[in-house]
Amino acid sequence: MDSLSKKVVYHQIIKSEKDIYYFIAIIKLREKGYKIQSITCDSRRELLKNELNISTQFCQFYRVAIVIRNRTRNPKSEVEKTLKILTTPFKISSKSEFYINLHKWYLEYKTYLEERSDKPNNKGKYFYKHRNLRGAYLIFFALKNTQN
Repeated sequence: MDSLSKKVVYHQIIKSEKDIYYFIAIIKLREKGYKIQSITCDSRRELLKNELNISTQFCQFYRVAIVIRNRTRNPKSEVEKTLKILTTPFKISSKSEFYINLHKWYLEYKTYLEERSDKPNNKGKYFYKHRNLRGAYLIFFALKNTQN
């Protein structure tokens, strides 16, 4: 999509996401005279950045999808219910506001998220009780810190 005109300048229906399709699209756009300033995508960030020297960012929709995968669809606890509301895609108004709210959520429930199992595993380690929920936050935090 052209960022100025907001018009779709290239699309292709594919069966699976492969690197070659990114290369083909970029070549076709460059042949048409487009200067690619950046690409927002759900994967292939390193490929685009390193191989094609194109600035990339991770799509906000997929950020939310990652959190949704790491939490239950039918939350029972207040912590999970709050995260579900926070990560509902239509509730997000801006990237900065989302991260501020996510960090507030983490600070409010930090003690809960840091709870560890009472029993060690066979290696003697005490795992976090709420690994998926904790992981949902940590994935977002890691993605935030890897943006170009």
